Amino acid sequence: LLAKTELNVFAEGAPNLMGLKIISYQFTFVPKNGDPLEGQAKSSKLSNDLVYRIQSAMSGDVILIENVLVSGIGGIEQKIEGASYQIK
Repeated sequence: LLAKTELNVFAEGAPNLMGLKIISYQFTFVPKNGDPLEGQAKSSKLSNDLVYRIQSAMSGDVILIENVLVSGIGGIEQKIEGASYQIK
């Protein structure tokens, strides 16, 4: 089961990313077998569909987080690099 249902900004050795708030992001869940699920979130909260897919994920499935829009000090918005995760 998932311990958290939100995304957080974390980059080792990059303290300038601390304190950023996720405004939106796009995700793609690509199962080893079956159809991919694509979606967009308007906050750091994981969608119910994505949570369900993660909870039932199998080895070889891939999760892509892309087009991450964040807000920093002073409300300045910027896109940061996304990430991909493969289920082991």
